[in-house]
Amino acid sequence: HKRRKLTYMESSDRKAENRTKIQLGGLILKSGLAAYFEIEPGDDLQLDPIARDKATILLGVLLYATEQLK
Repeated sequence: HKRRKLTYMESSDRKAENRTKIQLGGLILKSGLAAYFEIEPGDDLQLDPIARDKATILLGVLLYATEQLK
Protein backbone atom coordinates (compact mmCIF):
# COMPACT_ATOMS: atom_id res chain seq x y z
CA HIS A 1 0.00 0.00 0.00
CA LYS A 2 2.81 2.42 0.89
CA ARG A 3 4.62 1.69 -2.38
CA ARG A 4 1.45 2.35 -4.37
CA LYS A 5 0.87 5.60 -2.49
CA LEU A 6 4.48 6.67 -3.10
CA THR A 7 4.17 5.82 -6.79
CA TYR A 8 0.95 7.85 -6.98
CA MET A 9 2.67 10.83 -5.35
CA GLU A 10 5.59 10.58 -7.74
CA SER A 11 3.16 10.37 -10.65
CA SER A 12 1.25 13.35 -9.31
CA ASP A 13 4.48 15.32 -8.93
CA ARG A 14 5.51 14.46 -12.50
CA LYS A 15 2.12 15.56 -13.81
CA ALA A 16 2.39 18.86 -11.93
CA GLU A 17 5.91 19.43 -13.23
CA ASN A 18 4.84 18.67 -16.81
CA ARG A 19 1.86 21.01 -16.50
CA THR A 20 4.18 23.80 -15.33
CA LYS A 21 6.54 23.18 -18.25
CA ILE A 22 3.66 23.35 -20.71
CA GLN A 23 2.46 26.59 -19.13
CA LEU A 24 5.95 28.07 -19.32
CA GLY A 25 6.08 27.14 -22.99
CA GLY A 26 2.81 29.00 -23.42
CA LEU A 27 4.34 32.06 -21.82
CA ILE A 28 7.25 31.92 -24.29
CA LEU A 29 4.73 31.82 -27.15
CA LYS A 30 2.58 34.62 -25.70
CA SER A 31 5.61 36.83 -25.08
CA GLY A 32 6.49 36.70 -28.77
CA LEU A 33 9.98 35.33 -28.14
CA ALA A 34 9.33 32.17 -30.14
CA ALA A 35 7.99 34.20 -33.07
CA TYR A 36 10.97 36.57 -32.82
CA PHE A 37 13.29 33.60 -33.39
CA GLU A 38 10.95 32.20 -36.07
CA ILE A 39 10.07 29.15 -33.99
CA GLU A 40 6.64 27.99 -35.06
CA PRO A 41 4.25 25.68 -33.20
CA GLY A 42 4.91 22.20 -34.55
CA ASP A 43 8.64 22.73 -35.11
CA ASP A 44 10.65 19.80 -33.78
CA LEU A 45 13.23 21.50 -31.59
CA GLN A 46 15.17 18.28 -31.06
CA LEU A 47 15.33 16.57 -34.43
CA ASP A 48 15.26 19.49 -36.89
CA PRO A 49 18.79 21.00 -36.91
CA ILE A 50 17.59 24.47 -37.96
CA ALA A 51 14.86 24.56 -35.31
CA ARG A 52 17.34 23.21 -32.75
CA ASP A 53 19.72 26.09 -33.54
CA LYS A 54 16.89 28.60 -33.08
CA ALA A 55 15.97 26.98 -29.76
CA THR A 56 19.61 27.11 -28.67
CA ILE A 57 19.75 30.83 -29.39
CA LEU A 58 16.49 31.36 -27.48
CA LEU A 59 17.92 29.45 -24.52
CA GLY A 60 21.00 31.68 -24.65
CA VAL A 61 18.79 34.77 -24.54
CA LEU A 62 16.87 33.39 -21.56
CA LEU A 63 20.10 32.51 -19.74
CA TYR A 64 21.46 35.98 -20.42
CA ALA A 65 18.26 37.55 -19.07
CA THR A 66 18.49 35.38 -15.97
CA GLU A 67 22.05 36.54 -15.34
CA GLN A 68 21.03 40.17 -15.80
CA LEU A 69 18.20 39.76 -13.28
CA LYS A 70 20.63 38.45 -10.66
